[in-house]
This record gives sequence, C-alpha cells and structure tokens, in this order.
Amino acid sequence: MDEVQLTQNRVSIAIYIESLKVLGVSASELSWVISPQTLSYRKKKNEALTQQESGRWLRAAKVHTFAKEVFGNQAKANQWLRKNRNQFGGQSAASIIQAEPGAQLIEDTLNQIDAGYLA
Repeated sequence: MDEVQLTQNRVSIAIYIESLKVLGVSASELSWVISPQTLSYRKKKNEALTQQESGRWLRAAKVHTFAKEVFGNQAKANQWLRKNRNQFGGQSAASIIQAEPGAQLIEDTLNQIDAGYLA
C-alpha cells in the first residue's frame, strides 16, 4: 500500500502500538504523533489514528526504519536519533522530526552517513 493510501485509510491503533515495540520507542517519545490522553481513548474505543496522526506516524516510522538500515540495528539507530547533534542546531533527530523539514534533514544526514560522507 502506498503512503498516501496508508494515511488516507488511517493506521489502526493496534499497528501503532505494535510499531512502538518494533521501533524501540515509548508512547511518550512519540507524543507528538498522538497525545497520551488521545492514545488512551483510542485504545479503549479501538479507533484508528486520524489521517494527520497517521501521517506523523508514517514520518516517524520511515526515519526510524532508515536509521536502523544505516546503523545496522535498532539500538544503535535509537542512540543516534536521541543524541544532540551540531548539524541539527544542538538538538536531537528525535526532537526535530516533529516537523517535515526536520525529517528531511534527518533523512539527508542519514543518506550522507550511509554514503560515507559523515561519521
């Protein structure tokens, strides 16, 4: 399923919860995707994420997956994503991912690392 369809069809709460485990992140780390209160409500009602939340989830999932590919495992990827970096203005990738331009900068940086331009 392509990304547009995925966000339009909305990510199920079960997939969201499972992705937290797979990505090695907590719900609080992705509270910018869906607030804890809303997450609790959606779990009780078994409701899917909204299209906007699904889009934010997709952004996080793509970046985490790409980082895992670049670094070889999720633990190393998450360590890199959580560390403050000069190229991100002293912020971590995990904090700048909340905006689309931040996610693009992270992807560009990961591409450079993957190509051997950055260590």
